[in-house]
Amino acid sequence: MTPEFDIRLTPIEKKLFAIEQDIKEIKNDLSGLREQIQQLAITLDNFVKMMTDYKEEFVILKAEVDQIKKVLKEKLGVEIAVQS
Repeated sequence: MTPEFDIRLTPIEKKLFAIEQDIKEIKNDLSGLREQIQQLAITLDNFVKMMTDYKEEFVILKAEVDQIKKVLKEKLGVEIAVQS
C-alpha cells in the first residue's frame, strides 16, 4: 500500500484489507492441496491396479504349478511336496 492510500483507510478498512489478503492466501493454499490430493489419488489408483495385476498373475502361476505337479505325479510318479 502507498502512504497516500494508507492515510485514507479507516482502521476497519485496514483490517478488512488484511482479512481479504489472508483469504486469498488460504484459497491459494487450498488449490495447491487439491492438486496434491489429486496426484495422490492417481498414484494410489495406479498402485492398486499394479497389485491387482500381480495378484491375478500369481493365481495363474499357482494354477500352472499345480498342473505341472499333477503331470509329474501322473507321468513320472514324482510327487513334489511343500516344505515348511
